[in-house]
Formats: sequence, C-alpha cells, structure tokens
Amino acid sequence: YLRTNAPGYPLFLAPFFLLMRDPLALVRLAQMALGLGSATLGYFLSLRLFASRAAAGTSALLLGLYWPFLIFEPRLLSATLFVFLNLLGLLLSTRTEPDTATTNGCPSLAAAGFVFGLAVLVVPTAALPVLLITLGSARGPGWTRIFRPVIFLACALLPVLPFIITDRVRTGEWFFLQTNGGLNLFLGNSPGADGTPWARPGGTWDTLAALPVRAGAESDVDRDRWFTRQALAFAADRPGALAALWARKALLALNRREVYATIWPEFHRSLFCATRLPLPGFGIILALAAAGLPALPRGAGQRTTLLYLGGYFFALTATVVSSRYRLPLAAGLCVLGGAGAVEVGRAGRELWGWTRGVRPTQRAASVLLLAAAGALISWIPLSLPHASRMLAEERAHLAEAYLNKGRLKEGEAYARSALEADPESALAFLQLARAAAASGSREEALKWLKRAAAADPRSSEARYQYAFGLAATGNLDGALSEMRAAVAAAPQRVTVLMGMAELGARAGNLGEARAALERVYRLRPGFAPARKLEQMIDAGPAGPGVSP
Repeated sequence: YLRTNAPGYPLFLAPFFLLMRDPLALVRLAQMALGLGSATLGYFLSLRLFASRAAAGTSALLLGLYWPFLIFEPRLLSATLFVFLNLLGLLLSTRTEPDTATTNGCPSLAAAGFVFGLAVLVVPTAALPVLLITLGSARGPGWTRIFRPVIFLACALLPVLPFIITDRVRTGEWFFLQTNGGLNLFLGNSPGADGTPWARPGGTWDTLAALPVRAGAESDVDRDRWFTRQALAFAADRPGALAALWARKALLALNRREVYATIWPEFHRSLFCATRLPLPGFGIILALAAAGLPALPRGAGQRTTLLYLGGYFFALTATVVSSRYRLPLAAGLCVLGGAGAVEVGRAGRELWGWTRGVRPTQRAASVLLLAAAGALISWIPLSLPHASRMLAEERAHLAEAYLNKGRLKEGEAYARSALEADPESALAFLQLARAAAASGSREEALKWLKRAAAADPRSSEARYQYAFGLAATGNLDGALSEMRAAVAAAPQRVTVLMGMAELGARAGNLGEARAALERVYRLRPGFAPARKLEQMIDAGPAGPGVSP
C-alpha cells in the first residue's frame, strides 16, 4: 500500500486479489454484504439504545436506503468497510456499562476497542472518536474507573501499533499510518479554503502538492509535516478567518447536499434507476435524528453515542467536509433517526388529537421543534463548487473507464459530453486524445493533447502526455520543453521524473536524464523501474525508446 493512505482497506482487498485474477465483482458483492451488515448492526444498536422494535426497524431502513451508502458500496473505496466497523464498535461500546453485581463490562469494552482500532487502520480519522470514547469509558467504582479506559485504548492500539512500528523501521520516520493527514488539514484550513476538497485533479492539485517540495520538503513525511505547520500557522495568524471557516464547515457537515470528494454522489445517483427513487437523504436523517435525541436514555449508550457523533462532527469541522467523509456521522444519525421517526409519529398523533380538544404533551412539542430545527439547518443555502466543472470531471472519468475497456465509441461520447459541460476541460481533451490514438489517428491525438496542455498549463499530466505525443512525431526538442514544464509543475511526481529521464536519454541529454533519476531515488529509494532505466542508459548511446 502507499504511505499516503492507511493500510486497512488494502489489507481487506488483499485476499480477493490473491485468490482471483479479476476479483472486482466479488469485492463489490462483499461490500454490498457489508452494507447489509451495517443495516443489521444499526437494528441491534437502536434496539439496545431505545428498546423499541419500531425504532430499530426504522434505523435499519434508514441505513439500508440512505442513497449515498448505495452509491459507495460498489466502488473500490474504504467507506463501506469503515462504516461497518464503526457501527460494530459502537454496538459493542454500548454494551459496556459496568455492573458491580455481575461484570465490569471489560470484555465488551476490549472487543469494542479492538474493532475501533481496525476502523482507525482503515481511516485514521476514527482516532478522534476513539479518544473521546476512551475518556467517556472512565466510570465505575474504584480501580474500574482507571482500568476501563486503559483496556479500551490498549485494545484499540493493538492492530495499529504494528504498522506504526513497521513504518518506522522501513522509513526511519514516525508517522500515524498515512502521510496525507497534514494535506487534508491544510485543504480545510488555509487561505482561500471553502471547507470542501477544493483542489481537483489537474493543475490545481499539482500546484498544491508541489508547495512543500518547493519549500525543501523531500520525503512524504516531511511534506505532510509542512502542510500541518502551514495549517497551524494559518490558525495562529488569522483566528477570525479560521472561526468563520469552521462555522461554514460545521454547517456544511449538516447540510442536505452531498459534497464532492473522490466522486460526486449526485452525478452517480443519476446513473441508476434505483437511486433516482425518492430515497432518504441527509436532510431527512438529520431532522429525524434531532427528534430522536429526547428518546436517548441516560447511561453508557447515551454517552458513547454522543461522543461518537461529536468526534466525527469535530473531525469534519477540523479538516474538510465531503459526502464520503461524512458517512460514519450519517450512520450514527440513522440510528438516532429510527427513534426520531417513532417520536415524530407519536407527536403527530398528539397534535392531531389537539384538533379534537386533547392538548399535546410538552415532549411532543419538543420533538417537533427539534425535527424542524434539524430540517432547517440542513436546508441553509451554502455555495459549493460549480456543478458544470464537477459534471465535466465525472464524465471524463467515465470516458476513461470505457476507454480502458476498449469501448472507444462510448469513451469518446462521454469525453465529448464532458466538453459540453466544460468546454475547457483538460481531462476531457486527454480522453479524446486517447480515443484518437486508439483509432490510429496520431495527428488528431496530438491536436487534443495540445489543447489539454493549453487548457490547463499547470497540469503535469497534460504536459507529460503532450510531451510523449511530440516525441512520437520525432519532435524531441518540443517534447523536452513540455516535459520540463511537467517537472516544474509537479517536481514530486515520480512518473513525470521518469518521463524526463527517458526523453532526456533519448535526446542525448544524459546529464538531465541522470539528474531526474537521482531525484526519483530521493523520493523512492531503490525504485526498480528507475534502476532498469539507468541500466539502459549505461548500456549504450541508443538509450531507451519512447513509452507508448
């Protein structure tokens, strides 16, 4: 796995890829089973908290029908596994109330800690709810108050520590499971941030990723720490701007709209008949969850549930908000929403009785007010990135998927439809170049590559592909110029540096080629393709050929 991401989800995928050559269909089925498992866990969690089969059944329905869950289940993303582990850990945590007559709750607490540790291994953001639940578990008589949080935290660290230690031995540096935490913090806490993952693929992302490199940070860990320092400096220098930004993110985290991150859920919802049905969205879930708060009984379950929800809400507010990052929060709200639906139904019946002279109770009024407040908060209008840009990006990605399968007609059609949404989409131009090249039209492919580089001159990918397009026509001087621009745009991208080394060797600029390889070795020590290319350069003046 890459150090930029945590190892939990790659470990989940590993058995499928070891046993099968093309396991994607089986992985999707397994994740759909996890989705059903999450709905089942939601049923038992709600039943334990509220002792109501009606509330439990409604919670399971909300978890099964909340349409973003359906969108993410068939995709190779960690979201579905992460939600399942969170709900399992939350269910086990609510079974840990100490009972001096029978048990101190430690076995369930240990199991809950271990499951939450697995969740941290999938997405390290879970560490914040884990810490809060650790503090909340400090209850009970005598030494139990100390033993309980120690047991929970120790079991949570059990699956995590081996990877932290292994990474330390392998890299010589300490970091917490992944090296993009600082980047996420910077994305959400920097000048110009809007609370969303605003840096999209292309020149914007390359410019962002190159900032620490230009400041002298070479390794993944150093770059991660640089982003963290910049985010903290922004907080210290501009507290007013930070407070306004956090307020916006808090509202975004509770907004009914599904914010774009890896994918745009609204677009993917439109692709399938089932998800276009009037399924429950976040606005309904938030309103029902707010109505369910009065029904939450005092005790371990209440404390743990609120700490869980508070932890993920704070994590979103502290970093960036998106539909995928909000899923564990939405799952917890679905559990509350089941009880809320029952409470709203009861309050509605009392309100109907009021028309016949029966005065409703104060609780019924409170429930309806909370539901209305939740709905109003979710409908607060907030500006989001322009839909046409996101639509073009999604269509370009679909074009790429079709081209990868050799379906040129569909791929080209989606790329052209991306241009209808954004006439200057470099991603769409690149896919049209691929389609033209696959059809044997080299001149047309080069035309589209040139337009991609012109549309997004800061995009290392557009420059990189245009460079090889020029090289294929024999224009090595033009190719080297474009590749140098690609390296300048993304000096941390190993692929671009390898391209620089290859074209430099082909043009006879061996000094430039070796300099690029030396930089590759600094970024990826012992990188096998770089060694192979270096051996080819050393073998003779002919050098390597141009990559297709």
